[in-house]
Amino acid sequence: MLEVHDHEPLEPGQLQVHLVELRKVPAAGSPERASEGKLGDWARFFKAVDEAELQELAMTDPIFDKAKKELERLSADDDVRLRARRREDQLRMFEMQMFEAEMKGKAEGKAQDVLTVLQERGLHVPDHVRDRVLGCNDLGLLSLWLKRAVSCASAEEAISERGV
Repeated sequence: MLEVHDHEPLEPGQLQVHLVELRKVPAAGSPERASEGKLGDWARFFKAVDEAELQELAMTDPIFDKAKKELERLSADDDVRLRARRREDQLRMFEMQMFEAEMKGKAEGKAQDVLTVLQERGLHVPDHVRDRVLGCNDLGLLSLWLKRAVSCASAEEAISERGV
C-alpha cells in the first residue's frame, strides 16, 4: 500500500482501518453520539434517511457539504441510480438467500434430531420414514415429530398425520 502524496510504501502501523456497523450508530441526541467524533459523523452521513440529516452535517463541516453536493450530483445521474437500485436488489436477494439457507440448515438439523431420537430409543427407522423426515423443511412439523419421537411406539407413529 502506498502513501497518497509521495507514493512511498506505508510502514507497518501507518494504516488504520475502521469498520462501522451503521445499524449501531447512536441516534441523534443520544449521549453516545457526542463522543464518537468524525467517524460517527461519517457513519451518520451514510445512514442519513432525509435531507435534513445531511444538511445538519453539511452545516457543521465543509467536507460534509462537499460530500452532500457530490451525493446530490450522483443521485441526479440516471445510470448511477439504476446501478444503485440493482445493487440494492442484489443485496436483498443475497439476504433472502441467506435466510433461506439458514432455514434449510435449521430444518436439516431438526430432521437429524428426529432421526437420532428414534434411533437412540432403539426404534427401527424404515427408509420411507427417513426419506420423509429428511425431505421435510417445515420447522413446525419437524418440532412436532421431534416431540413425538420421544415417546412414540414406532417411527411411523412419530410422523403420522394424526394431530397435524
